[in-house]
Amino acid sequence: MEHSVDVITIAQAFHWFDKKRCKKEFRRVLKENGTVVILWNDMQITSQLAMEYATLLNKYKVKTTAAITNFDPDEEKRNFFEQEYTKVYYDNWHTVTEESFIGGALSLSYTPSKLDLKYNDFVAELGQLFTKYQHNGSVTFHYKTEVCICKFAK
Repeated sequence: MEHSVDVITIAQAFHWFDKKRCKKEFRRVLKENGTVVILWNDMQITSQLAMEYATLLNKYKVKTTAAITNFDPDEEKRNFFEQEYTKVYYDNWHTVTEESFIGGALSLSYTPSKLDLKYNDFVAELGQLFTKYQHNGSVTFHYKTEVCICKFAK
C-alpha cells in the first residue's frame, strides 16, 4: 500500500541496493515524514584476535573488490536522501561459539565457498584461530554499531 509505512529498517545491506529503484519504492511506501533507519556493524580492530582475524580474511579473500573500496557511505546516504541525517554509535560486543565464528567468516561475500580449493585450509585456520583465543568455548569481538536515522528531503 502506498504511504503506509512509518519506518524502513536496513541492516548491513544498504550498499547492495539499486539506489534508483529502492529510492522510488521507499518514497512510495513511506508515510509523509517517514523514517529510514540504516544499521551497520563495524568490527573494531583493537584486539589481537581481531587483527589476526582480519589478516586471515584478507589472506583468503576470493574477490578483490568486495569490502575493499573507496566508497564513501556518508556521501552515498546524503545523495540518496538529498540531505543530512542523524548518526549515532553504540558499542556492541559479539560473543560467538566456534561454529558461529567459522560460519560468520564463511558468510562473507569475499571468502571461499565450498567449491574453492582454499576452502578447507581457510576453515582449518579459522578453527586454529578460534582455539588460540577461545575462553570457555567462545570468543568476543568488539563492534561499533552505526545507526543512521534518515528522512527524505521534501
